[in-house]
Amino acid sequence: MAFLIHAVSASATGREIRRSRRIEADRLTIGRDPGSDIVLADLEVTLQHAVIVRTGTHRMVVRSLTGLPFSIDGRSTVESEVDARSGAEVRIGGFRMEIAWDEAEQAITVTVERYGLLAASSDVRDERQLFTLAGVAPSRRLLAWGGALLVLLLFLAWPVASYLGASGKKLTAQQMEAGASGFHGDRSWSAGPLSTAHANLTNNCTACHAKAFVSVRDDACKTCHTTVHDHADPEKLRVALAPDTIGGKLSLAVAHAFNRPAGRCVDCHTEHKGGSMQIAAPNQKFCADCHGALKEKLPETKLGDTKDFGTNHPEFQPAILVQPGDRPVFRRTSLDAHPRQETGLIFPHDIHLSATNGVARMAQALGQVKKGGLDCAGCHRPDPNGAGFRPVTMEKDCQSCHSLAFGRREGQIRTLRHGEVDQAIAQVRDFYAAGGGTPVQPLAGYMRRRPGDFASAQIAGLAPAGSAAQAIHALFAPNGACADCHRITGPSRPGAVDYKVAPVTLPDQFFVNGWFDHRAHTQEDCASCHAAPKSADARDVLIPGIANCRTCHVGENGGGIAKKAKVASGCAMCHVYHKDDRRGATAASREQKRKIMQPSATASVRNSG
Repeated sequence: MAFLIHAVSASATGREIRRSRRIEADRLTIGRDPGSDIVLADLEVTLQHAVIVRTGTHRMVVRSLTGLPFSIDGRSTVESEVDARSGAEVRIGGFRMEIAWDEAEQAITVTVERYGLLAASSDVRDERQLFTLAGVAPSRRLLAWGGALLVLLLFLAWPVASYLGASGKKLTAQQMEAGASGFHGDRSWSAGPLSTAHANLTNNCTACHAKAFVSVRDDACKTCHTTVHDHADPEKLRVALAPDTIGGKLSLAVAHAFNRPAGRCVDCHTEHKGGSMQIAAPNQKFCADCHGALKEKLPETKLGDTKDFGTNHPEFQPAILVQPGDRPVFRRTSLDAHPRQETGLIFPHDIHLSATNGVARMAQALGQVKKGGLDCAGCHRPDPNGAGFRPVTMEKDCQSCHSLAFGRREGQIRTLRHGEVDQAIAQVRDFYAAGGGTPVQPLAGYMRRRPGDFASAQIAGLAPAGSAAQAIHALFAPNGACADCHRITGPSRPGAVDYKVAPVTLPDQFFVNGWFDHRAHTQEDCASCHAAPKSADARDVLIPGIANCRTCHVGENGGGIAKKAKVASGCAMCHVYHKDDRRGATAASREQKRKIMQPSATASVRNSG
């Protein structure tokens, strides 16, 4: 059994509005109560005024619940039986209800509407409006237009006026600080509070938003951040970031149309989120999106494709010294090629790290170690931040064993000036020109029995009457003080003393595009990564290959097989996004890089010519 209720009303323009609903029930309630099936909003109608009860397929009874009469087909009654097929008109208060039978819907229809002057009168309102603000407030259309105008004034006209008023003005730090506590109209456009680092720009929007309705450009960032460099050449970045799919290309085109090109600073450095603006390390996919197939987009690149450190990463390519000197030349070379580099030194690590040979016994005799031999820390001292090591120098790291004493006069030990070949030769000449003295063992031309501290150097058997030339030749002889560690050339002709020492160049950085932090590996023994105990030649490159690192380090998502530990290692663990001063990517910086030393090196010995 079902009833179809049709509520008929009129719009402000007189247009008929009909709302219909179907009720599956045998009983309809009529009254002013909003919970009634048929709501008659009229003060003449009680909350529960009447009821319609179905007694058959087409028949029903209309009954008053309060004893108040209603009109049905022109006669007043409190109860009446109705046949829907014949139809009937019921009037309660100012409402008329027409009852009929809908053959198509097989339901009794009740059409409800106001009638006569009551429906047309502007003074008679729906009760739900009489007791609400809707009865006295302006129309919704007027409120909508007024609200829209207010929004335009507050959030368009005022901000634009504030922007135009501040455009082109240069504010001092004091003015910006004073203005930060006030309110500017364009602040309503702000997406949120600025970070702590940029809080002083709160009321100076044009510092970043230099052009109205144009997103923040990189030039605005570089106005202050002058030492931050691009990840790579901007044109190459544009090519590498170009999407391959049609959808991606369309999205990029739309972004360009709205002045939002890819690769901007704000893609990562998002503002208006408050706080310290700390950026989380990018995930591996962020890098692999470009570097996973970089050679396809940039065939000329020298960088290898990589997606995952544990499973897809090229062998390390440290910067190998290929030409020593005051202006050394380095070349990135894969460790697969087993490169060697000429530092100018003659230094066997294996002899110095032995626990049983003469070097070990000498170190014990000098009190440098109690037992065993020297260790790596004896020469390699961490730098201030602990990530790398200070340059090895003769004065701090070698001289305690390798004496530079060459003579004694009037109880004073005379020592050679290290690193200045011409000065050393001049010192020996001056020593003998002044009458000489007692030469000490390093100049004697014999194997030194105990290099030790020069103050304890033993007197050699060289006669005081020996010539300066003899002493100089002894100094640079194969077993002399200099030749033990340095490569000697000369003299140019017999009898000459124009000896030269190969410049010593000690690289302090091998990885150009990455970095390594020794602080995170203090639990490891040096020899677990560096094969120094087995190296007999200073030309050996003791940088471990990627296979060594993969014994502990796997990809960010666990890719790879680790034998010792399983350390998830994303790209950001060893690589940084922004280039530093020495590795800028623009054409100008590439030219500058060609002219300067790259990477830096410690030159311990200068040539004498």
